[in-house]
Amino acid sequence: GTVYSTDTISVITYTEYGDSIGSTNPATSYLGQIKDPYFGTTTAEIISQIRLGAAWNEEASYIVDSIKLFLKLLTVSGNTDVPQFLIFSEIDKMIYNDTVYYSGDPVPLTGKSWSGIQMPKLRADSVNEIEIEIPVSFGEYLIRDTSKLFYSSTDPDFRNYFNGLYFQLAPSASPVFVSMSFDFPGTYEAYSNYFTVYMHEVGTTKSYEFSFILDAFSTNACYNRFVHDFDAAEPDKKIQHINDGYPDSLAYVQILSGVYTRISIPGLDDVKELLDMSKVSVNKARLVFPIVYDDEIYKPATV
Repeated sequence: GTVYSTDTISVITYTEYGDSIGSTNPATSYLGQIKDPYFGTTTAEIISQIRLGAAWNEEASYIVDSIKLFLKLLTVSGNTDVPQFLIFSEIDKMIYNDTVYYSGDPVPLTGKSWSGIQMPKLRADSVNEIEIEIPVSFGEYLIRDTSKLFYSSTDPDFRNYFNGLYFQLAPSASPVFVSMSFDFPGTYEAYSNYFTVYMHEVGTTKSYEFSFILDAFSTNACYNRFVHDFDAAEPDKKIQHINDGYPDSLAYVQILSGVYTRISIPGLDDVKELLDMSKVSVNKARLVFPIVYDDEIYKPATV
């Protein structure tokens, strides 16, 4: 048969954005903020259940002495020389492993929140296993009704009593951006992300520790939330056309449910009209796009 080839089919690109991207039960969760002269600011937040680490000791009453949050940060970037502060709030709606949650979903809250929690000094570009001192009031709130510290497949249990937490890092002029995994650990591995409440038994000096797990073997429901502010970009670098149908010669791709490129190839219609497609077999098709680097922020070695 006759072989034809062409390299003249036009390609049109558009930059688009939508916040309805599924982010349920991610392998990696992100927290913090990225500031970029082209894309503006991207804020990442985490919504997750927490799970009882063991059966509650129903025989005694306890007073909370202290509480710590242990986290394993897989990556850290940003300004680690500036103090960063954690915020977490109680969510007002139970979340489920088999429900799809979207990166732009609003988060209903009860109004209970704990803020001003200083993070320890972080090390950039390395794994950080950290301990964070948490206000005692959070531990007292978790165990305020010990009759709810159980799990059941038929009755309202701890997941109804405490729906979960919404994690944020406080806004900062010099933010950091971190990642962690709330996937359950391997068979012979220990938990990496959890709260431990340190208590003593009422009327005695007998101490007791109780943990609430984020990366539990019985997987907690979890999703990421991403907020994009494209208007915060530098005026001379800001993306000029998003979702406006403008066929631009420069298109953008961004991680964390950000902007993406839509490609239109109208010339394919002309090919179909010229040829009897029932007798045509396509041997190879290739799209070639040049990548634009500014050699300052985005370089081949770092992008």
